[in-house]
Amino acid sequence: MDIVTQTEIVTRTIKHYLTVENNENGLLEDVQTIIKSITTDMAIDTPCVWINKQGTYPYGKNNLSHTQQLVSTYEFVCIDYDDDREIAQDKSENLAARVVTCILKNLNVERENPKDPLRVFSRVDLQGILIGTVPIINKMDGTPASSVTLDFVYTIDWLKCRKYTTNIDNTG
Repeated sequence: MDIVTQTEIVTRTIKHYLTVENNENGLLEDVQTIIKSITTDMAIDTPCVWINKQGTYPYGKNNLSHTQQLVSTYEFVCIDYDDDREIAQDKSENLAARVVTCILKNLNVERENPKDPLRVFSRVDLQGILIGTVPIINKMDGTPASSVTLDFVYTIDWLKCRKYTTNIDNTG
């Protein structure tokens, strides 16, 4: 698959892995807000999962001749507010673990668009789960949050990228 199409599929698929579980009896049925962009101006109801793509890089040896594995890093910030900060931290860690479980459960099984390939990722690596705080307006200390970072590895075909650019040149 070419790099343009594949990176679109990757982003769409990762978001779908979470939204498919955000329903009755799903692993994320209690989640009120899933934010699918790096910034938002909407009010956030908790529990909340905020999806942030951090970048895409070559995975392994760089190879521009035929196929190349890429890794896209995504951070999932998990917030579950409670007046008791210790309970809020426990709840956010639980939510982070459920996010990882959703991804593993749906990995290469679910797809949003039936035309997308079923097997998008060759592997998923856990970078870690971090604990921190996020600020809340009119609250001095903010609230605890957990952040889980995952690397999604997939393959692109440079030869198909050449065909993609040739098609653009011929039509535009």
